[in-house]
Amino acid sequence: PLWSRRLIATSNAATLLAGMALIGLSTILPIYVQGVLGRSPVVAGFTLTMLVVGWPLAVMLSSRFYKAFGIRRTLRVGSLMFPFGACFLLFLTPDSSPVVAGAGSFFMGFGMGLISLTSIVLVQDSVEWSMRGSATASIIFARSLGNTLGATVLGAILNAGINHYASGEAAAGLHEALNQPTGLSTLAADPAIRGVFNAALHWSFWGVVVVAVLTFFTTWLIPVGRGQKREGPAVASEAASH
Repeated sequence: PLWSRRLIATSNAATLLAGMALIGLSTILPIYVQGVLGRSPVVAGFTLTMLVVGWPLAVMLSSRFYKAFGIRRTLRVGSLMFPFGACFLLFLTPDSSPVVAGAGSFFMGFGMGLISLTSIVLVQDSVEWSMRGSATASIIFARSLGNTLGATVLGAILNAGINHYASGEAAAGLHEALNQPTGLSTLAADPAIRGVFNAALHWSFWGVVVVAVLTFFTTWLIPVGRGQKREGPAVASEAASH
């Protein structure tokens, strides 16, 4: 019965797609920074740290956004920042600075923070008290399912890219290197394999961008009343815990 309600169905769909894009970012971006840019694991971790900074920052500012702009505009801006950040991935080259990757990660994290929290607030507000637990759980389930699907789909895209740009022993060697503890350092030191890996990873980046754009359009299907506002702090605090 919950999924028959348009607001809950569209919120869950947007959260599922956002989860797919986010797991793609957190899985593929560190591999790119180490294997293509040739940076250390610490630098690769920095790019994901920006995601962790952007998400809670959006959560902290959300109640102010609700009061100043309303939930509708807050959700729209959050959904726009999500693909905006994903597009940064398309401009990465072997000579790029990790700052570019970190910036894209930050914007995606900020957008995800607004999308996730606003969806929970809307869903909780749309049902009676006795159904709030189930409604909130549906959002968390959608995000977890998106993570699972995203890892599978984007991993398959990466493998397809490797098989497209390399064949035979080259492809086998690349897959073998990825399974070794120091394999990414080996990839960065070999210009030929590095070029193949760069091209293959950009296939996955395009996958992240496509899913992020789909998330953007799906959030516009969520029925939010124009000009709708909430006092927000209490509800946002409750929702943020999820």
